[in-house]
Amino acid sequence: QGGRSEGSICDIGSVMSKPVGRSRKEIFISYGREDEVKDFVKKLKDSLEGRRLSSWLDTTDIPAGSDWHAEIGVGLQNCRALIAIITKKYISSRFCKKELYGANADGKKIFPIIFEDFDLGASGEVGAGVKYVISDINWTFFRKGKDDFAESVAKLIDGLNAAGIKGEVEVEEENEEGEDTEDGEEEEKEEEEEEE
Repeated sequence: QGGRSEGSICDIGSVMSKPVGRSRKEIFISYGREDEVKDFVKKLKDSLEGRRLSSWLDTTDIPAGSDWHAEIGVGLQNCRALIAIITKKYISSRFCKKELYGANADGKKIFPIIFEDFDLGASGEVGAGVKYVISDINWTFFRKGKDDFAESVAKLIDGLNAAGIKGEVEVEEENEEGEDTEDGEEEEKEEEEEEE
């Protein structure tokens, strides 16, 4: 997998808010690549898309042979919200934290998911940045054996809907400045007819 060892790796630098020209996935799922977490993330993505909430996931949205740094950057640039699957591995992964910090700096809506019990405050410098970003946000708990998956998904979806995140948004590649493409095509046709 192209040298990827942890998290949805992205060397963001800075994340721009303007979406690029392609179908935009509104939710970016950021996670550490533990086997148990990967299974959970797939189940979560299926649940979100079952409610017509489009989500970006590295294992399904990076085409073969592409530059995965760039693809993850595009996914972050286009999304409106980031779901962070918080685990011990997540807070120690510099790549996961780049995604979280970049999305936060760019004003994306952050939805922390607590996947396992641990003391974030006791993680010291390693988890200080993550704690700073998510401490004032209402967390959704998906702890195995403690929280009901369906109930937690319902709470998460309610939060996404309340934030105005309700479905996939199409972005026209040739119309990035916000012009009305159909009107523009009509004007071009009229000009051609006048010339004839």
